[in-house]
Amino acid sequence: MLRLHCPERVLRMNRKAWWATALLLAVVAVAVLTLTLTAAPDGPMTEARERASGFAQTLLQLAEPQSVSAAAELKPGEVELCDYGRVNLREDDEMPATVRADAALALDRAAAELMASSIDRDRALGLKLRMVAAVKPLQDRALQQQPDCLTNASCTSRLDDVSASAAAPWVESMAKLALTTSDANAYAQAFQACSKGDSSKRAASCKLLSPDRWAQLDPHNAAPWLYVASAAHERKDVAAVEQAAYKIATSRVSDIRWGSDYAAMQSHAIAEQPRYTRIAASVHIVGISAASPIPKYQSLVSLCARDLMNDDNRRRLCSDMGEMFVQRDTSLIGFSVGIALGERAGWDRERIASLRDEREALTSMHVVALGGERLLSCGWFEKFDAWSRDVARHGEMGAARARIKASGRDIAELAQDRREQTRRIDAEVNALDEADGVGKAPLVASPLRN
Repeated sequence: MLRLHCPERVLRMNRKAWWATALLLAVVAVAVLTLTLTAAPDGPMTEARERASGFAQTLLQLAEPQSVSAAAELKPGEVELCDYGRVNLREDDEMPATVRADAALALDRAAAELMASSIDRDRALGLKLRMVAAVKPLQDRALQQQPDCLTNASCTSRLDDVSASAAAPWVESMAKLALTTSDANAYAQAFQACSKGDSSKRAASCKLLSPDRWAQLDPHNAAPWLYVASAAHERKDVAAVEQAAYKIATSRVSDIRWGSDYAAMQSHAIAEQPRYTRIAASVHIVGISAASPIPKYQSLVSLCARDLMNDDNRRRLCSDMGEMFVQRDTSLIGFSVGIALGERAGWDRERIASLRDEREALTSMHVVALGGERLLSCGWFEKFDAWSRDVARHGEMGAARARIKASGRDIAELAQDRREQTRRIDAEVNALDEADGVGKAPLVASPLRN
């Protein structure tokens, strides 16, 4: 299921501008990951919850006019959609129907273009677009008929069932492609599609895919070993978890291919469209990427529990994994995992503080990449398009680090700016909640439902 489950405050924000929140769901994923770490035996990590709150509240800020002058020119809820005109997102809850229809057609053509490619990773992405296209109308219809469907267990169960049936033929096609490919990216896309929901149970070829085969195709990547470790953890095979952890620690890179779906934005079918159509299509693709499965890191959390750090070998292994994640992971998620593991392994406080500053600075680059322009204006879209290209080509971390370097600013300074921004947004959102009669509660993005 390509769906995020969020608390009421997130849903309320999404009803105002669901597409605006989707633009930075990749950032919220860091909070999802860190929250996974809170389930460890070591107890709650309040910083993780604060981080989740700050990220999602930044999304709310981005859904509003970006300057005082903009607010004076536009009515509440209005934005100037690039090359289209003014639209009121609070009244419509989303982009105009004609724009959405044009974007859906462009996405369908992009899927056909990618599926006709001689490159397996493109073909897999095209099949993924078709899978999502098959599921989305069912989800939209369910929410129209029952607005609280995502928080209603009975409705959610029915939606999961019909969505799995709709997705299954495309998942099956992805799995069959994986069985004949030597392209690690195509295999990873199929494996991840098969790891989600009941559609994998209805796609027979999914049973023939394994993280071990993915690792054979991509021997220097830690990502498949995360799934090996998770499976070993579920069957309580500590030795196998340790073996997978060693593979992770000695990998040259950790690339879960977060943001690789953004490559679809550069297909001819989408690139030739008016910019307002490209915006709507791009938001849809970012939503797909945001709903991609995140590896379960709980096996590493358990392996590196604080009460096991008295063992020198175990502590060294956890430290080595932490080093790999902070130095060679392509996602902000993995970087955050590395900090958590390093702290448990006993890294000195100064280094942990420095890494946290770097994480704040890296996070701020998502906002910098999309800020400074009126939301959905042509200037804003050009920034967003450039950012998505960089993420697709260099990964989330590569794109953010390049922008830090280009800024010429000190990481500690960027981190401080980010913290001040988070505090300011916290105050603004709490004021909005009080005005709406909503009690103050942590805004936490919950893990993806499998």
